[in-house]
Amino acid sequence: MIIFQYIGGIVGLGGTSLMIYKIKKKEETEQNFVSWFLCAILDAIVAISTITNPTAEGYGNWFLPVTYTLGALCICFAIYKYGGIKKLDSVEYGTIIGIIFCLFIWIAIGNISAIIVSTTIICLSWLPQMKDTWNMPLKTPTLVYVIWGVAEFLSFVGGKTWTVEERFYAGVEFVIGLVVILFSLRKYRKITNPEKLVVKKV
Repeated sequence: MIIFQYIGGIVGLGGTSLMIYKIKKKEETEQNFVSWFLCAILDAIVAISTITNPTAEGYGNWFLPVTYTLGALCICFAIYKYGGIKKLDSVEYGTIIGIIFCLFIWIAIGNISAIIVSTTIICLSWLPQMKDTWNMPLKTPTLVYVIWGVAEFLSFVGGKTWTVEERFYAGVEFVIGLVVILFSLRKYRKITNPEKLVVKKV
């Protein structure tokens, strides 16, 4: 049902609001500015490509990537204002190269390919955040990612057909979020020294 697309987007905004609140209050959150900034660019490419490539059933599943674009930009601002920006490392630089490649594909080939490539590279853009989550699970707000997971699942279910425009983005985002959630659950391991869950960054 198409209504699930819009419900999913609204639920996603709720998760974004909670994330911004936690960043502002510095509550169990270690968010990577580069990941979120690159995600905003890629989400925007997916949103524009979906909107400008209507099918016989109408526009594709555009609402989630639009809300995620806006949400990622707001989170970037919150990180910049309240958290600070870390020095880039090899993972961030590699991800930026992937973004440039994605932009080239978008311009040279077209919307459908751009959706596939952009969504795939979103996986790469999440590598810095996944690394931070693995190293510092105590600083990852698991509840926020669970809310986003619900949003992505609803958007996926709301797809009208089994096409790239309708389900690929939401499906990949759900898998990415699931990985982050699983990494963050390391903080609940029963260990003698909980501080060991905060690993030195590499």
